[in-house]
This record gives sequence, structure tokens and C-alpha cells, in this order.
Amino acid sequence: MKPPAQLAAGFAVVFFAVRVNGFDLLLDPVGWMICTSALANMEVFDRAFTCGVAMILSSVLLLIAPSDWEQVIGLAAGVGNAVTVALMVEPVMAATRRHRNLLDVLRWAVAGPGVLVVLSWYGYAELGGLFQMVALVAMVTLIVVLVRVSQEPWEPPAGTPPVVPAPPTAR
Repeated sequence: MKPPAQLAAGFAVVFFAVRVNGFDLLLDPVGWMICTSALANMEVFDRAFTCGVAMILSSVLLLIAPSDWEQVIGLAAGVGNAVTVALMVEPVMAATRRHRNLLDVLRWAVAGPGVLVVLSWYGYAELGGLFQMVALVAMVTLIVVLVRVSQEPWEPPAGTPPVVPAPPTAR
């Protein structure tokens, strides 16, 4: 699976829920591991990779946190989700010319309203459902565009050495 498709799969696991008796079967740490693996496959070990590792740890911490700390960790993880999405899309933007501007708009359309949605969940802002719908539509669109980018010829992000095919072997 190409790295943009891996990112799309990871984002889907993180941002969508399949609940059984209140338990989310799509565990966020697994989704962030998929996203971080995509960055590793692109040989991107910058702040996006670091944020991915931080989101894995904060997601695990949120799963095991005592109820006293749930709001603080949840707020930090929610804002971290938005920032991490914006950072993780950057390497894909660097590797594609055709969808670069659309990806740039979509990552901020997810991150901006996403932060506001998290603040409203914890009672720090009185917002209607508009921002939730905007963030949801932007995330679905971002996932679709990432899958579309993965179906095109893939160029490594700028700064990574080109892949040189092995010379033919003599028979």
C-alpha cells in the first residue's frame, strides 16, 4: 500500500468510530501507528513523525487514564489530532503536484474546525453542529483525495534520494 493510502487508512481508523457497548473498536493508537508507518515508508522523520509518535502515546494514555484526568488528556489529544493531521499531509503535498493545493486547503479545513469541535466537546465553546459537519466533510474529502493520490504514479517527497532500479543480472 502506498504511503498516501496508508495515511488515509490511519485517518479513517482515528477519526471514525465503530462502537459496541460504548467501546470503540477502531482504536486510535492503531490508526496513529498506521499513519506513522506511512511517514516512515516515505522516510519522513521530522516534526510530523514526532507528532505521530506523540499521538500514539496520548491515545494510549487516554485509554488508560483515570476519569479525573480524562478531560485534560482528551483536550490535549483532540487539539493534537488536528495539528498532527495538518503536519502529516505535508510530505504528501511535497510529493504531488496535481493535488498539492487541494490537500493544503483540506488539511486546514480539518484542523481549524477540528480544534473548535474539541473545545466545544469539553464546554469551552458554544458551537452548533456546523463546525462538526465542516470537519467531518473535510476529513472524508481528505481521505478520498489521499486515496486518489495513491492511485497515481508516486514520487518520493523532495529531499529523499530517488529510487534507482537495480541493474539487470546476467544469466
